[in-house]
Amino acid sequence: MELTFVQVFSLPKIKPIYVFYVVIAYVLTAFIWWTVLHLRSNTEWFNQQVEIIEFKHQTTVSETVEYQNVQEKYQRKNWMIYGEAGVFFIMLLVGSFWIIRGFKKEEKINQQQQNFLLSVTHELKSPLASMQLGMETLQKRKLVEGIGNKILNNNIADINRLKTLIDNILVSTSLDNKNYYLNISDVDLPYLLEKIATRFNALPANKNRIKILSSPNYIIKADEMALDSAIANLVENALKYSNDIVEISLEQLNNTTKIIVSDKGEGINKSAQKDIFKKFNRLGNEMTRKTKGTGLGLFIANQLVKLHNGYINIENNKPKGSRFVIYLPY
Repeated sequence: MELTFVQVFSLPKIKPIYVFYVVIAYVLTAFIWWTVLHLRSNTEWFNQQVEIIEFKHQTTVSETVEYQNVQEKYQRKNWMIYGEAGVFFIMLLVGSFWIIRGFKKEEKINQQQQNFLLSVTHELKSPLASMQLGMETLQKRKLVEGIGNKILNNNIADINRLKTLIDNILVSTSLDNKNYYLNISDVDLPYLLEKIATRFNALPANKNRIKILSSPNYIIKADEMALDSAIANLVENALKYSNDIVEISLEQLNNTTKIIVSDKGEGINKSAQKDIFKKFNRLGNEMTRKTKGTGLGLFIANQLVKLHNGYINIENNKPKGSRFVIYLPY
């Protein structure tokens, strides 16, 4: 097998950040050398002036006016060199900090986008493969009564899963482009929570795991579809990371409405909580992660709640798990 010129002489792939480190090291070395040369040159000039003054007066000249003027000029130039060096060093330090920060931010975004593509690919392939298998089974075999309906129900669940994924991508794009607009109306919160719980409990994988603890009767002004999406994303996230009951409760505190989604999973570390609502953010490695998702759910929930002038807070659930609390103006 013959190698082409490009294959033989192709350069190894080097991360830009490493090139930047080399450039900074070179600039810093050159800068230090420049400073040393200027200080040395100033010292040589001072010694020459002292020799000239001593030759002129043929005696010790440390107390003469000429010597004092030369010494003052020498010290002033030294301070000027130190000042320029200090300013340059600070500028180099600040500039390097921002550039390195930008590199790391870009690298993190690229990694998150790669994770998103991997997760979306998996989220698309799994239901499609399941639907294909179900349809082929219906096509090729005579099934016992009831099995066919079960396969059709599973296919409908997979279709709804794909629809949810597509809806999340569309909503995320609208939120990013600042063109998601609310349709405000009277929303019956207890009815909305019951509707969400019924929808999730109807799925075979959940086995009636959604439980509503308290639901006082009152109505708020909100976008029902947006609020439904925000709460549903929190519920779906709780179901992924917990094998136990997920509880939903509703409280009113002064002029604030609290919608609480609690799970009994492993919880979220304090260090990870600050990034949990960022787009594409998911804990762990995408190649080894077992939980489904695209990293859009919590981002969408947080943005939709913000559009209602509210916010979401994360709390530790006792004895274990997490509590996502939506605060909305009543």
